[in-house]
Amino acid sequence: SLWLLITVFALVWFSNLEYRKLVRPDEGRYAEIPREMVASGDWVTPRLNDLKYFYKPALQYWGTAAAYTLFGEHHWTARLWSALTGFLGVLVTGMAGARLFGRGAGLVAGAICASSLLYALIGHVNTLDMGVTFFLVAGLYCLMLAQLEPEGSVPERNWMLLAWFGLALAILSKGLIGAALRRSPAAGAQSDAPWEFPAMRQWLSFSTERLDAGSMVIAAGVVAHPARSPQALAPFLRPVGVAGSPLGHVHAVPFRYKPLPEGLIDLQRAIKPFIDSESAQTVLHLLCDDRDAESPEESRFIRGALWVAPLTFGTSKP
Repeated sequence: SLWLLITVFALVWFSNLEYRKLVRPDEGRYAEIPREMVASGDWVTPRLNDLKYFYKPALQYWGTAAAYTLFGEHHWTARLWSALTGFLGVLVTGMAGARLFGRGAGLVAGAICASSLLYALIGHVNTLDMGVTFFLVAGLYCLMLAQLEPEGSVPERNWMLLAWFGLALAILSKGLIGAALRRSPAAGAQSDAPWEFPAMRQWLSFSTERLDAGSMVIAAGVVAHPARSPQALAPFLRPVGVAGSPLGHVHAVPFRYKPLPEGLIDLQRAIKPFIDSESAQTVLHLLCDDRDAESPEESRFIRGALWVAPLTFGTSKP
């Protein structure tokens, strides 16, 4: 009965790939690049209208070019990579759910994934999004399944190899994107159910923002009104935004350190350990300074943003 369900789902999922024309600009773009690969015989250098196109990795281009070679150039073959990875994404979601939580949970997880409107829509549109989605979730599921195996065992190693392979293909799908594993969910997790929310937030992050929680940034610089800025500072100041906006030149140094305590503090005594620790992560050169670096000590951070606000500590005044 499970195979019958999968067969019916496959017929429904793949039956409507030819029903409409390609939509500009994305579908046309990602259909034309592999067409030019097949026409030129050059599967190494992606081209769009004969111009070299290196904005995205080539994995989906290769998959679509292979579909063109095997089945011809059609709307459905242009969308086949997205449809195939979307279909496999439903299957691996059901499989992982069944292994982790039981057969019933796996069937429900697969059904929810397959019936999600946005997921089904992206799975039938020729863009890079479904491919990177599939490989990311497949890598994550393999990582989770590896935690069920004995440490150091062959099954654990094989699941981890599949996880790394999936994340590598995610990078080949759309570039550097992925989940940051902060620590093992099985070792030291402060919950009996590390896979459930919010316990999952302790070890998994889909951005680096949470990893930098507790950091302190020390900024120093000058911001002046264009009409009243001292002449001596003119060589160092650059417009912050559009014409007529304030001029500025700011450096910022972020430190990985524990947050400052609440209440009244001595800023000099609080900042000194940051400097003495020599734990500066980097030096950011902010506020649109587009000059070339003249020495190794100068930053080449071309464009950034700066938020200025009064600092408060506990109930003290700014």
